[in-house]
Amino acid sequence: MSTISKSRDAAQPLQRWALWWGGGLFSVAILMRINNAIRYRTGNGFDAVENVQYIELLTRSWLLPSPDAAWATAHPPLFYYLAAGLWHGLVEVGGQGDFLLILPLLISLVGLVPAFVAFRCIGQLAPGDTSRAVMASALLLFLPVHVYMAPMIGEELLATAWISLALWCALPRAVGVSSEEPSFPQVGQGFAVGVLLGLALLTKMTAVLVVIAIVCAWFIQAVSAGHWTSAIKSCGVLLVTALAVGGWYYIYTFWTYGYLYPQDLAVHQKIFEMPPGHRVWLDYLRLPLATFRDPQLLNPDLLHSVWGGTYDTIYFDGHRHFLAQSLTITRVGTALTLLGLLPTLAFGVGMLRGLRRALSEPGGWDTILLLTTLFLLMGYVLFTWNNPWYATVKGSYLLGLSVPFAFYTSECLMNWVRQGRAQAWLVSGLLLFWIVGVAVTFTIGPVFEKPDGPGLPWQTVVH
Repeated sequence: MSTISKSRDAAQPLQRWALWWGGGLFSVAILMRINNAIRYRTGNGFDAVENVQYIELLTRSWLLPSPDAAWATAHPPLFYYLAAGLWHGLVEVGGQGDFLLILPLLISLVGLVPAFVAFRCIGQLAPGDTSRAVMASALLLFLPVHVYMAPMIGEELLATAWISLALWCALPRAVGVSSEEPSFPQVGQGFAVGVLLGLALLTKMTAVLVVIAIVCAWFIQAVSAGHWTSAIKSCGVLLVTALAVGGWYYIYTFWTYGYLYPQDLAVHQKIFEMPPGHRVWLDYLRLPLATFRDPQLLNPDLLHSVWGGTYDTIYFDGHRHFLAQSLTITRVGTALTLLGLLPTLAFGVGMLRGLRRALSEPGGWDTILLLTTLFLLMGYVLFTWNNPWYATVKGSYLLGLSVPFAFYTSECLMNWVRQGRAQAWLVSGLLLFWIVGVAVTFTIGPVFEKPDGPGLPWQTVVH
């Protein structure tokens, strides 16, 4: 028997063990989401009442309302039309009374797409590394922002699903981070990515940043290999398709109302009164201890820390739209945000490794994933600068980074696990504590409930 055959035989039990673990974690994640979709109060979600109001408008008329007709009508319309279509379908079978149950269940199902894409991407990159594929998927299944957004009625998870699928389709087909014979983007690939990004644009404007990232990555790949024709054709098809599928909405809005993005509409007057009301560059450099000691965004220090607030809404519920406002919850938040330092550090280290690969061999997986990360972070900085209110500091606005996060974090964590038994036990133990902590905290009912209303009492904050 050859050495390769022996190594494959030895690896099979580990792969089966990883799949068993993955199946167990996936089952827990599914049960959490079903439970939460059933028990979560609709009115607690981010802008949920306003989003339902938009859906109700469309159930009475399919005409596209003006951006200032209601709070949410300034949003791209795909999610709301799909939800209105669901309502009409339920009316046909006499099930409209279950609309506010079925819609969160479907959103929760859509929210699993990034975890599936992460699993498949790792499987394509490293077919034998089942453990890493399971870890990449689990990181998203139990990331608090993914869990608490699942039962909320809104477009975030649908947009994240489109973006994740688009990234998967845009990645080079060759196995490996890069290849001596890279597979250049084909016209069909450009069309598929264009359709997905067009749907993403029709769901959330953030997708335009992913369009730019993928087009830039494909051109970098072409320049490095001298295949200009391939890049021009593929990028042209991508842009035209995305414009036809989703860009028409922004053209229509600009033509009709004079703007691409609805900024400072009168219907949004309430948000203009929220703290802090202004931003300075130091807000992007501060990371106060309150990030861990008091993870709620009305803490005076966190009001002036964009990344601290963002961190608390990724690894915890910093806005308290899912969890109750209590001292116990704050202490739990301290534990979860401290445990979140491990995957955050791994993500950073993984990106640095990816950057080295991208610089040495441009145009591969790393180029696309890193450019996507860069443009989404830049867009988030610009958005929070122009909208200087605590309510706009949300980890959910960075859900488009799900696939890059899972990709680089799982790479680094598995590298640490494989460096020795002691390190493996330490890393695995911390991750297990984190997963158990998230499962216990973010499953409504068994341990924690939310008897109070949504959000934080920002009206009492002086700014």
